[in-house]
Amino acid sequence: APLEPDRSYLWTLLIQCDPDRLSGMNYVSGTVHHAPPSLELEADLATLSAPERAAAYARAGYWYDALTEVEGLYRSDRENPAYAAAWRHFLQQVELDPDVVPDSLHSANVRAQSSRTFGIADWGR
Repeated sequence: APLEPDRSYLWTLLIQCDPDRLSGMNYVSGTVHHAPPSLELEADLATLSAPERAAAYARAGYWYDALTEVEGLYRSDRENPAYAAAWRHFLQQVELDPDVVPDSLHSANVRAQSSRTFGIADWGR
């Protein structure tokens, strides 16, 4: 079911490293708040290019959406210096070394690293 707007959700991930020991359970948890974009932002997004959308999402505090846009740009043209720089910036913001991250890295892995909002607000202007 889709997340309900303006509601916070608690998530927990449990990993059992040793099936013979319950004490070997590791976990991480956090919260996410679903705040849909305003109608004004939605209208603006419809008229923007992908780099501009990434910057607009970041300025509005929608880091996951900004990440999705930047990742899509980078994957579509890895030789584009602006796209590569934006992708490197995101990886560095979640303390991942862009020089050792495999090409198979998916944004979900990056998303799991952090829930902070990052400063790409000026990128794409």
